Amino acid sequence: MRRNRKIFAIFLSVVLFAGMFAGSGSEMEAEAATGVTTIYFDNSVCGWSEVYAYVWGEDIGAALFSGTKEADTYEFLIPDRYTKILFKNTSGLNSWDKQTADTDLPSATGYIFIPDSAVNKTGGSWRLYSGDTETP
Repeated sequence: MRRNRKIFAIFLSVVLFAGMFAGSGSEMEAEAATGVTTIYFDNSVCGWSEVYAYVWGEDIGAALFSGTKEADTYEFLIPDRYTKILFKNTSGLNSWDKQTADTDLPSATGYIFIPDSAVNKTGGSWRLYSGDTETP
């Protein structure tokens, strides 16, 4: 009887252990199925020391992404499930100093947001971006 319990306990441990990896694989497949949109922020107008993308969607909580800086341009890789964005100069979901106005995320990769001015909550526009120059 004791031997059967031991075998059952080992069997149950193996099944639970294997289940952990099966769940991880499913999550990885779901994440891989989700696309990513590459967008840019032109920091030459605002001149912030750092730029972050604060994003959210209708049925999704907010998230914050840091960008990759090259000269006055920041590049962001944003999962497609997000639909709204604002750019801000502080890290953290609860840390606020300067920001742009809320705007829709472009549905295609390769657009740059150019702020209208350096004032807080400024508007701006999205333009197709190709390297160092934007296309109106």
